[in-house]
Amino acid sequence: MSESTFDRMVEEGHAPRPARFGKIVLWFRPALVASAARLSGVKMEADSAAGPSEGCNEWDAVLKL
Repeated sequence: MSESTFDRMVEEGHAPRPARFGKIVLWFRPALVASAARLSGVKMEADSAAGPSEGCNEWDAVLKL
């Protein structure tokens, strides 16, 4: 999706607001996942939006993390 669409979703309350640390803007990944699940109607377990303990994903291999 485009930045403007995402920004509009944040303003309308469909996506979470970021945390701001000076000039740094960060989004909490589990909040984004939960928001996407809510919008799509997907039911999630409490632990499915887990943070750093969730293990590897497909990007770990690409980024060699």
